[in-house]
Amino acid sequence: MSTIPVRRIPFIIYGTAGKQHQTQALIRQAVSAGFRAFDTAAQPKSYAEDQLGISLQEAVRNRVLTRNELWVQTKFTPLHDQDPTRLPYNSDDPLAAQVERSIRCSVQHLSMGMPKPHVDALLLHSPYEDQKDTELVWNTLSTHAPQSARMLGVSNMTFEQVSQLHQDTKIKPSIVQNRFCADNGYDQRLRLYCRDKDIAYQCYGVLNDNDHLLQDSPVQDLSSSAGIQPEAALYTLIALGLNVSVLIGTTSATRMKDDLAALEIRQSRLNTILFQWAFFSP
Repeated sequence: MSTIPVRRIPFIIYGTAGKQHQTQALIRQAVSAGFRAFDTAAQPKSYAEDQLGISLQEAVRNRVLTRNELWVQTKFTPLHDQDPTRLPYNSDDPLAAQVERSIRCSVQHLSMGMPKPHVDALLLHSPYEDQKDTELVWNTLSTHAPQSARMLGVSNMTFEQVSQLHQDTKIKPSIVQNRFCADNGYDQRLRLYCRDKDIAYQCYGVLNDNDHLLQDSPVQDLSSSAGIQPEAALYTLIALGLNVSVLIGTTSATRMKDDLAALEIRQSRLNTILFQWAFFSP
């Protein structure tokens, strides 16, 4: 088995999906609030990857932060998830060439003026219908680690797809990023697999798909006792309780600060509440 040594992924990552023309302003706001981890993709219909890079380069140039303080991850997005009129590669090229072109653009967008630019993580945004195509693309991505991409991962994959890829490839996924929702059982089986295989798990869509969890008594108890909003309490319980990273996409400056501050809650208080929440039972 071959793995890539990595540093710890932050618990809270700012997600830039759907921000489009607001990206630069929101990234400045997020940096000011204290965010140091950011998620994007080479998928122009949903992400402004270049605008994230411009904003972060500005912050580095103005000495608001350093490149070493940042965690920046992006994704290679297959053709089936792209707007065919706005592609980061030539759709007629072979898959390997599409990957190469996309990665070159991503690293350039996110270079932040560094002499040896890199991204902290590079993910395959979604699997192909044919497992052979998925593995071909994965193996092409793998040639960029750890130089251009310090860490490699996958997104929007089932337990079966992740375990198959892990079994069949030399370079193993180090990250899985999936939607956090009841429809997939909150990925319990896959999360346990990731824990056993030392794979970092990231979740997105926490608020979009789980309004009912905001009403759970442990969330309300933590919100009340810690003086934080229920949304921040839910993020904290998931991130610290499950030991996973959570993508947050709020556009509110106040919520940005509150969500980050919630991570400072005393572990003793958190443990007491987690013990009551059967949702976290293995």
